[in-house]
Amino acid sequence: MPKSWNGKVSKSEFTRVNRDLKRYFRRTMPHASAEDLAADTWVRIIRSFEGRCSLRVFAFSVARWTGLDARRKHEREIVTTPLDDVKPVAKGPGPHRVLMLVTDHAMIELAVEQVDEIFRDVLRLWLAGRDNVQIAAELQMNYNTVRSQLHRAQRAVIAALRGKVDVDRAWRTNESVGANLSDVADSYSA
Repeated sequence: MPKSWNGKVSKSEFTRVNRDLKRYFRRTMPHASAEDLAADTWVRIIRSFEGRCSLRVFAFSVARWTGLDARRKHEREIVTTPLDDVKPVAKGPGPHRVLMLVTDHAMIELAVEQVDEIFRDVLRLWLAGRDNVQIAAELQMNYNTVRSQLHRAQRAVIAALRGKVDVDRAWRTNESVGANLSDVADSYSA
């Protein structure tokens, strides 16, 4: 610390500044203890006060930052109330998401029906959960032909859905058309 402040504060000055700090925190921070915040402020003052300005000015500058830190900490805390007689809510999609999945499912089924017959068999097997090797063995086709036809079938479904769904956005995100196409697999595997 510089020699301009020796770390000593008169009792009357401390009492006056401390009283004003508590009043400031009571007005600005209703969720926190004014005494605790004032004490935190004094700890910070002792660590960093160099005597370049008056103690009161420096104390309120530090108090502002202490209050902001306390407010951030309070906002981060998650308050939960334990309920004894209530069962937890089931995990899974909400009603809006289920409705969207059903709508997507119906549109994808219509789009699959619009795909050419030579691609539709590969697409249906893929929707049923088979990989390219299994599809090639089942349809007695070359592996690369299966890959090509599956790619063309997926693009045909996307083309059929264009305008009905934002397919390009969905294809790039977790809500991909590929995932929705997989949801349709249950109806084809049954």
